[in-house]
Amino acid sequence: RVVFVKGNHVLYTVVDVLNSILKGDEFFCSMGGDNFFVFLRKANLQKNIDILNNIKCTIEANDKDVIFTISFRMGIYEIENDMISGYRARENASIAFSMTRIPNSPYISYLTPQKKEIHELRKTLEIDLKPALQNGDFFIKLQPKVNLNNYTLVGAEALSRWNRNGEFLPPLSFIPHFEQNGMIVDIDFFVLDSVCKLIRKWLDKGLNVVPISVNFSKITLESYD
Repeated sequence: RVVFVKGNHVLYTVVDVLNSILKGDEFFCSMGGDNFFVFLRKANLQKNIDILNNIKCTIEANDKDVIFTISFRMGIYEIENDMISGYRARENASIAFSMTRIPNSPYISYLTPQKKEIHELRKTLEIDLKPALQNGDFFIKLQPKVNLNNYTLVGAEALSRWNRNGEFLPPLSFIPHFEQNGMIVDIDFFVLDSVCKLIRKWLDKGLNVVPISVNFSKITLESYD
């Protein structure tokens, strides 16, 4: 209850600031939680960014006033066509915003054609992932671990690969995105399952089996199930 009240106080502070800085036909609305959509004139953009990223908020904690600065991740879309709908403008701003969640990315992102293309590719990858896991388009490669004293095989590491429409995608083209949206869990367990089946197959053939390492994302390890 206390945390809920304090969180609302922070949101009220943000709303008060937005009400004070927006002029004329500019407006804002809450998108739920701590997400806001703001519609404003380009001439006022940088000034308002600076204000929003330097909001001072005071809350009471342990009978003391605690003052801290609020800052935002921002996705910004410059409306180029007066005929665009409010819904489409919001979606374009959301695409720009999604880019701020990529590791090591700036907290302010402006929509560009390149970013829109990346976003559309990622959506396509999301749609294609589960069928790819079921249809055998995903598979594992084993990277050997060798004892350098006698050059004997002592283990291996399982690496995921994706044959997407005849093109082999490098892991860096899809792993970071699936870590971001949580779908990496499906890939991690696919690799684990594939390695277990492979080891079982080798054992049934009477082959000598070496340990095989499987990579797990911290997203997977943090999942309660």
